[in-house]
Amino acid sequence: EDVAAKGKVHVFEIVREHPPRLEVLSQADKDKEEDRIYLRNILTKDYKAPISAMSPLDGYLILAIGAKIIVHALKPNDLTGVAFFDAQIYVVSISTVKNYIAIGDSYKGVYFLRWKEDGKSLTMLAKDIQPLEVFAGEYLIEQQNLGIIISDSCQNILMYEYCPTPEKSFRGGQTLVCRADFHVGSPIAKWNRLPVKQLPDNTALQHCLVFGTLSGSLGTLRPIDKKLYKKL
Repeated sequence: EDVAAKGKVHVFEIVREHPPRLEVLSQADKDKEEDRIYLRNILTKDYKAPISAMSPLDGYLILAIGAKIIVHALKPNDLTGVAFFDAQIYVVSISTVKNYIAIGDSYKGVYFLRWKEDGKSLTMLAKDIQPLEVFAGEYLIEQQNLGIIISDSCQNILMYEYCPTPEKSFRGGQTLVCRADFHVGSPIAKWNRLPVKQLPDNTALQHCLVFGTLSGSLGTLRPIDKKLYKKL
């Protein structure tokens, strides 16, 4: 514990290679042929502190190093920081959709940021004003609606929504509004967002979340419409 921990980032390239053909193959054998796929390490960069979270961001890479959020641009043989944002304690979760970023702090709750590529800047749109020990976070998408799903240390699931109008939020729209919460009974360590397969006549965009708990269970979270909710 008297030695400072350090971090490291590896960037890999996915390489697809066709197997060599030593003899003439039939069409059936050609259809069965599979390309060889492997990873090639193209970049390694050391940091003075551990990397606690990362996510792709519209062609960039966003990293959490303790309480500091840094957006990196991939350049030949280097990762260059182009923008940063300071959280409060320790960032454990980063989720991105287009140029919007949801950050979970281990003691200070949720931050909702916006990335602007023109000026290379990170702007905080809103945050949760109540202290919250975040375990993991992810977006939940249902058509034009965007929610932020958070799991905390008290084994709860909370859904936050960004309301920019002052009538629906506090501090002129700079506070995230908690729309729903319920108790799971086990800490959720990881969320994974997947698209929901719709019927041919339904083109609505909808995602579901698959989560795993520290007790070894798996679960699914997905939005439903009001008609189905009333039947339940």
